[in-house]
Order: sequence, then C-alpha cells, then structure tokens
Amino acid sequence: MTTSDLRVRVQLLDHEEWAPWPSEAVRIETRYSDDTSDVVLRVPTLQAFAAMKTLAWADRHAARDLYDLARLAELGALTSEAAGLVRDTTGASVQKYDFASLPSGLDWHSQLAHQTGEVPAAQWCLGVVREAYGKALGW
Repeated sequence: MTTSDLRVRVQLLDHEEWAPWPSEAVRIETRYSDDTSDVVLRVPTLQAFAAMKTLAWADRHAARDLYDLARLAELGALTSEAAGLVRDTTGASVQKYDFASLPSGLDWHSQLAHQTGEVPAAQWCLGVVREAYGKALGW
C-alpha cells in the first residue's frame, strides 16, 4: 500500500511457526453483568509467560520486565522449565550474568509508580529473580 511518501508493509506469519510457546485455554470472567456467556482465551502457560518475560528483560532491560519477573519468581514460575523454553526458542541459555547488575539509567520509580501501589526496590527484584533462577539452574 502506498500513499504519497508513506509505505506500509504487512508480513503475515503462520501462527504455529511464529509462536511455539505452550498455551492453555482459560475461561475468563467478563466485566459486564449482562454478558453471561463463557469466554475462553488461549493464553501462554505460566512457564511460557515466565520465559517470554525473561527474553523481554534480556532484550530491553525495562523496569516493568524485572518487576514482573520478581513477581513471577514469587509465584515459583522461574523454573528450569521456563529456562528450557528460552533455550528451545532462542538457542541461548538463561545465564547468571543476565541478572548480575541493574542497567545504568534504569528510571525505576517513574516507570513503575503508575502501575502498582507499592514499588519494591530494583535491587531487591534483581536479587529475587537471580535467586529463583539460580536455584532452578544450579548457579
């Protein structure tokens, strides 16, 4: 599609090839009392979501990814299975150095304050994630 100097390209991918993550069908509750129908969504399993967040942290080192990983660690989701999904998807293993230190310029509070009531310390989150993966992977 071309309009003056604007060019948009769309790439269609086979979902099966593009998203090899394990998923499950989950019934969700709707927010509307007048809708009584069952709504079922296909969502990543907890382990797959943990692997996705691990890859997001490795890619962009965003505060929200580390925060989410810490909360996933509290749920027991940072396991050898999650690390195996990272390896199966990318060919790279989850490494200790991925969680060795916080990136410089991480504006922790301003990135998270509007998303959660209590913002834990970034260093605490990093430690929780490192400990969970360390236990799972024998670091």
